[in-house]
Amino acid sequence: MSFLQSYINIPKDLLYNCFSYLNYSSQKMATQSAPTPKLNFQLIAQQYSASPWIKIAAICGASAVVLGAYGAHGLKKSDKRAIFETANRYHFYHSLALLATPFVHRPNLVGGLFLGGMMIFSGTCYCNAITGNEMVVRFTPFGGMMFILAQHTIDIASMYWTMLGTDVMPNPVPESKIGEKIIQSLIDSVRKRSIHLRIVVNDQKSNDNNNNEDLKILGEYSQIRRLNFERLIGAGILHTKFIIVDQKDFYLGSANMDWRSLTHVKELGIVIQNNPELAKDLLKIFEMYWLMGESQESILPTKWPSKYNAYYNLSNPYQNQLNPNVNDDKYNIFLTSSPKQFCSQTRTNDLDALIQIIDEAEKFIYIAVMDYYPLFLYEKSSYHHYWPIIDDSLRRAVWERNVQIRLLASYWNDTRPYMSVFLKSLQALNFHNNNNGGGSIETKLFQFPECPFRKNPIPYSGVNHNKYMITDKVVYIGTSNWSADYFINTGGVGIVLNVTNSNHSPLYDQIHKIFQRDWNSQFAKNIE
Repeated sequence: MSFLQSYINIPKDLLYNCFSYLNYSSQKMATQSAPTPKLNFQLIAQQYSASPWIKIAAICGASAVVLGAYGAHGLKKSDKRAIFETANRYHFYHSLALLATPFVHRPNLVGGLFLGGMMIFSGTCYCNAITGNEMVVRFTPFGGMMFILAQHTIDIASMYWTMLGTDVMPNPVPESKIGEKIIQSLIDSVRKRSIHLRIVVNDQKSNDNNNNEDLKILGEYSQIRRLNFERLIGAGILHTKFIIVDQKDFYLGSANMDWRSLTHVKELGIVIQNNPELAKDLLKIFEMYWLMGESQESILPTKWPSKYNAYYNLSNPYQNQLNPNVNDDKYNIFLTSSPKQFCSQTRTNDLDALIQIIDEAEKFIYIAVMDYYPLFLYEKSSYHHYWPIIDDSLRRAVWERNVQIRLLASYWNDTRPYMSVFLKSLQALNFHNNNNGGGSIETKLFQFPECPFRKNPIPYSGVNHNKYMITDKVVYIGTSNWSADYFINTGGVGIVLNVTNSNHSPLYDQIHKIFQRDWNSQFAKNIE
């Protein structure tokens, strides 16, 4: 089941909803539980020490230490050392986890899953790292699945965190409380339900993530890694925005982990629930970030190991009916990623997907994006190199196939004055339309309405921040603005939904209506 939500003014809290249903399950169980009996600690200690899982945990822990020492000294120059260290880390973590099995409801089931997971996952990784045998890694995911069955997870990839009102202004507005609720929900998920929380954020000298108060608070309850694109590929940032819950539900869209994204910025994203196939495919991108953020010595591989390969791509999409309650609500779906350095052998690059969507459109292309520049915007030199790849594709669609294009960009305090020059340049092709009855390109700027009751402006708010496209065939939702930097050296993701029957697709119809609403609103201005 999936749904789209567009944010404007003060919308429903999509990100909070991702966690609130977990909270509801916990509260419901709490109200139905019996009164807590008095504890006999001496009896508990006797039963705990007698459990066979304690002895098994000790053996597993000792073997993890021995193998760790071997890896540190015996594989110093091996290109398989990273695989060995991953195996050893999971071996050690789950040896510790075995110590808690006597307290769970079904200790033999949970302990067996942990032990089986260690033997299959870590064992196959050890074998691959030591012997170089690539055949054994085909069994590694089965070991990983056994780990997953015994735990619940939340994995978040984001550019930055400003969920606390004081992150933005000394006297926070009431709307910022929504961010505090999200922080508290994450903390409660770890403290009350033992959720395993992992966070990847952008790491750059020019930002404040290293001293961020949100991350300091969450650091006590989660694992946090920072990804430095400048060190890894020489430029760029992590601009991704997605959340994966229990490896079956996920959110992907333009909203940052920022209370303003939920209250004072216009965003668009998609939530897909109860779909392990797509969620685990997105998790592969997260695991790439996680690996590269492990240490300051991490190096991008020239070829990603096969375990990071995408399940689905442009030539092999996921085919399913997202909403079982609607007949023929079927899509061909795949996830995209950028830059190419963070694409495995079977992952479709974000830019390649965009160009393919534009080139296959037959009737119309509607685009909503904050920035549209056929340039490299963030080069260290003051000169911006021209980059016409998307621009040329749009012009071909009009000139060669008579496609109708509408492009809605944003106008706010940080809009560069020359964006309107490029948008006007696209509109110049309408001369072809007037003379030959062909396609057309219309462009507008969306200017966020000012709040008449706001005396002190909220920094970096009031902007149409979404990044999506809809054609007569496809819906695309992404995290990247449309300039060269975002596709060449910046971390981003997207989701492509090819509609097999647009006449019976509520999701397709909904995003089409969202665009038409914005395009025809009083806030969408013609370029003068």
